[in-house]
Formats: sequence, C-alpha cells, structure tokens
Amino acid sequence: MRRSPPLALLNGSPLGQRPTGIGVVTLALAKALCHERVTFLDPVATGRPNSLAIPGNLSMDHGRKGHLRRLLWTQNQLPGLLKKTGTSLLLSPLPEAPMLRRGVRSIVLAHDLIPLRFPRPGPLLAYHLAYVPLVLHQAERVLCNSEATAREIHHWLRVPLRKLITVPLGFDPGQLRPLDVPRQPFFLVLGRHDYHKNLPRILRAFARIADPDMTLKLVG
Repeated sequence: MRRSPPLALLNGSPLGQRPTGIGVVTLALAKALCHERVTFLDPVATGRPNSLAIPGNLSMDHGRKGHLRRLLWTQNQLPGLLKKTGTSLLLSPLPEAPMLRRGVRSIVLAHDLIPLRFPRPGPLLAYHLAYVPLVLHQAERVLCNSEATAREIHHWLRVPLRKLITVPLGFDPGQLRPLDVPRQPFFLVLGRHDYHKNLPRILRAFARIADPDMTLKLVG
C-alpha cells in the first residue's frame, strides 16, 4: 500500500547542537508532533522517527552566516522538500517560510517583536522590518507565545486578528527539582544578556545594596 504524504513538514533548520529558546521549542514540537503524519526536517541527527536530514550549518550556532544560510535555504531548498514529500503545509518554529514559490502554505510561530520595540540599526532590524511582516501576512495562521505578542503583531504589523492564535509556552516539569545546596538570599536575572534587558542599571542598583550576604546571579 502506498504511504500517504505527510500532513506537514516541521522546519527544524534553526536547531543547533546547543539549543537556544527557539531550538528548545523546535525539539518540543518534534517530540509532540513528528509521528507518521508530520515529517521533521532534522539538522542534527536527533534520531527522531519520520525525519529527513537537512544541512546542519543553518542555526545561530554558526553566527550571522548560519542565519543567512538558513534564509537562503528556506527560499531555495525548502520548497523542493515540500514537493518531494507531497505536502504543501509547512510548520515553522520561527517566522520564516518560502516567499517566492506559489502554493506553499505555512503555520509559523512568532515569539516577540523586541527588535521593533527597541530598534538598533543592523541586519536584525532589517529582518524584522522587511522579511518577518511578509511571512506573517502570508501565513495561514500565526501562533503567538503570549497574548501580548499577539497584540503587538496586530498593532505593529497589522496582521489580521483572525490569523493570530495564542499558544502559551509550556515547560518540562521533569527539569524542575529542589537543589541540595545551602540557602542564601540572592537576586536572579534569567535570560539572554541583550541590550534591552537593562543589565547595567541592575548592576548599578545591586552595587548600592549594603547587605554583604546578598548575591546577584545572572543565568542565560
């Protein structure tokens, strides 16, 4: 019996050997969705069933060159994989999809519009000004990780509300457990150390705390 084509391809191209936030989301989607009807485009040989190998140099592990390679691969190579597998639906864990080929339907995830809220000249700003809006408007649906993100996408980019679906981020409870370490007072800063996180002000404020037992921990 001839095997039915997959319902969709899950784009794993942003996944690297050291998964960041989007990489973690990609792995979670692959675990939840990639059975016999969803094919995972796998750049790091995860061993997941029903997967297709793709180049492993498309993630931010490879810096800006990896990002640029992924954008070019998405436009030039990804449509061929959709055709080869017999599906026209792409599920992408970030707002990237083929724009130059007709007949490609996409469901994409949108995480935030921080480069537009806190603009700095450079390639990332151009990416969010020129490319991301086209992808979001062309997508069948846009999955937003919070209601705030959905509101921003509608307000800043005028994407119709009917396209926006809020899917809050989850977590793996198996990763949460008490640590057998001495308790001590501390402030915790969690996340990537980007310019918009206001870290210099945090450091200045912490320097004014007189308690010698208080520590500041930066994780990210």
